[in-house]
Amino acid sequence: MDVLFKNGLTLCLLIYFVKFSSVFCDGVSFKKYFYNDNDYGKCLPNTTAFESKAQDPVACGKMCHLNNACESFHYQPETHQCFGCRYKRYDAPPLRDDEKRTRSMYFTPVENFPSDCKDILQNNIHAKTGVHEIKLWKSRKTLNVFCDMDTAGGGWTVFQNRFDGAINFNENFTAYETGFGELEGEFWLGLRYVQEIADQSATEIRLDLSDGFGREGYEAFQDFRLSETFLYTLHIRKESRSFSGGREQFEEASTGFASNNGYYFAARDRLKYQYCVDGAESGWWHVADGCGGVDLNAHYLNPGTPLNESTQGFKHFGFAGRYSLRASKMMIRRN
Repeated sequence: MDVLFKNGLTLCLLIYFVKFSSVFCDGVSFKKYFYNDNDYGKCLPNTTAFESKAQDPVACGKMCHLNNACESFHYQPETHQCFGCRYKRYDAPPLRDDEKRTRSMYFTPVENFPSDCKDILQNNIHAKTGVHEIKLWKSRKTLNVFCDMDTAGGGWTVFQNRFDGAINFNENFTAYETGFGELEGEFWLGLRYVQEIADQSATEIRLDLSDGFGREGYEAFQDFRLSETFLYTLHIRKESRSFSGGREQFEEASTGFASNNGYYFAARDRLKYQYCVDGAESGWWHVADGCGGVDLNAHYLNPGTPLNESTQGFKHFGFAGRYSLRASKMMIRRN
């Protein structure tokens, strides 16, 4: 039977219909799917938001809906075990109306708003590159974002884009936290939004680059996240690095974005590494020893301008050598 669930502060109203293929919890519906033998009725490894007893799938759905980390759930009718999962699945076939209701049941949410560009693409495989509206999974804030639906399979949420120097990136920390620029031009999305989008599940980050001499390429890492504090410390898995293009030294991970791993974000009103901020005129994950060879928010110069200690600017030494870049695009996608 279908179950309609309306959640009040302490009052729950349950209305039962004829079929049992969906659960509705306070405006969020969960679609029922076949049990997958490979999951054993539980979440994928290391993705369990909670585990508890529940009288029925409705009660389990309520637990999931009220838990900010829960994106879907398994319910086991024989044992009344409820498993909240930190991920959504779209690949399972829907439950048939005549299927026997035994073993574990898997439910995944059907929401009015996607939580990132990957959701948008999965909901509509014909979605185009451009500005789309999402609803952040934890804060529930609606937000316009720029989605890249063409690069490497699409579904990328772009959080930085530079190509002509039209936008001044020498901003204070508040601006870097909340975002600035124009989504259809040059922009920085905002650290707090990047952090929340990446916190949904395992996330890949990709840096698309081009220099002043016609070279194009990229650098990508798995397990990207920003620390859960106002420091927004950068975390990536260095050994997961993939790349293409650039100069010969680009083969060495130490010349790229990996060198910024573990450093917190500093802007012009942050005192530590102030000499890096002032010289580069940017907010960035500056490296303590010499500021580092990568700063995609630094002062925009004519592409191909030689860089040295007295001339700092838009740079990725591993990719372009000691010459200023022409363009960069930073984006993330859930795995």
